Amino acid sequence: LFGNALTDPSIETLGDILEKSPQIVSVNLEYNQISERGAKRIASRILKATTTLTKLNLYCNPLTGKGVIHIAKALKKNNSLNTLGIVVP
Repeated sequence: LFGNALTDPSIETLGDILEKSPQIVSVNLEYNQISERGAKRIASRILKATTTLTKLNLYCNPLTGKGVIHIAKALKKNNSLNTLGIVVP
């Protein structure tokens, strides 16, 4: 999903897909348009609901500091994710 111009609403759909596809263990969302709102959705839908995801790449998305905080809080309850890539521009 690298560089596909995905936006915040796309994260809701991705959450649905991941809940139904436990065989997916890695998601690369690098170079998309995911903002703080999308980061909040990642935290609530993907990191809390998914127990099989081990790698998530969010490099080069306009997440903002608040978005990163949403993700960090969700990681407290997530035991499967062992690699997270974030760079906030």
